[in-house]
Amino acid sequence: MNQDHVGRLNGMIEGVEIAMLTSVGADGSLHSRPMTVQEVQEDGTVWFFTSATASAAYESEENCRVNVSYVDPRRSVFISISGSASLSDDREQMEKLWDPRLSAWFPKGLDDADLRLLCVEIDRAEFWDVAQNALSLLAGFARKAITGKTDGIGTHERIV
Repeated sequence: MNQDHVGRLNGMIEGVEIAMLTSVGADGSLHSRPMTVQEVQEDGTVWFFTSATASAAYESEENCRVNVSYVDPRRSVFISISGSASLSDDREQMEKLWDPRLSAWFPKGLDDADLRLLCVEIDRAEFWDVAQNALSLLAGFARKAITGKTDGIGTHERIV
């Protein structure tokens, strides 16, 4: 992922506090859970704190394919990232990424022996940007229904 894509993703993700991480369970079912948002790093990876015993940890070891979804309803921005997840116990990276607000989930902080990082290497990222008022959006939907044109409905783009 190039620097322009990383900057663009971070700009869209900025202000979003919770993402939904979806992984594949042992039986093939999809399992989603909320995760505290971290930035997309320069090399195109996203990091999340997790517990070694959490479903996100063991599901990523069994089937590393995941999806991360971000929604910012205030700006009408929707982002979907898919990639491969892996676990890390890199203390230096944990110290770099730690935010005191994470203490709500990890009261022992960085001293928690169960604390792990879940690293998502991005394969694909898409976004939908429908940042406009509801009236304009409805007019765009009506225009599409009548003319088949999607002008005025917003933007959808694959950036990776």
